Amino acid sequence: MASNLTTMARSLHKWRRVKVFKGGHRFFVDEHTGRMAVADDSGRVPDETDDGVLWLPDRPCIVRICGNASHLAATFPVEKDGDDAVYSTIGTLEEGPWVVESRVWRIMIEEWEVTLVGRMG
Repeated sequence: MASNLTTMARSLHKWRRVKVFKGGHRFFVDEHTGRMAVADDSGRVPDETDDGVLWLPDRPCIVRICGNASHLAATFPVEKDGDDAVYSTIGTLEEGPWVVESRVWRIMIEEWEVTLVGRMG
């Protein structure tokens, strides 16, 4: 019975991979709905990942580029079906401009500042 449920769940989406970032995410379009989803390395396609399907919102959003001189990253919003909570995911720096261009979103540059407090010596 479990294998039938798995087969049914997989048949809900027809994934077409549109972009892969080395060391980052893979982006897919569901050919049934035209919606774009993101997947990490925990699964072959978005609905097989640990997080399940994470959709890029269809509404205008902001991608944030943040970090410091030694490490920059891009964060962008994602949605889950049937869940009104707000989520975001962290990707590689290269993902940010690509997501902005593919979704016609805006980009915001931020800086993380880390202060270490402690005793030296």
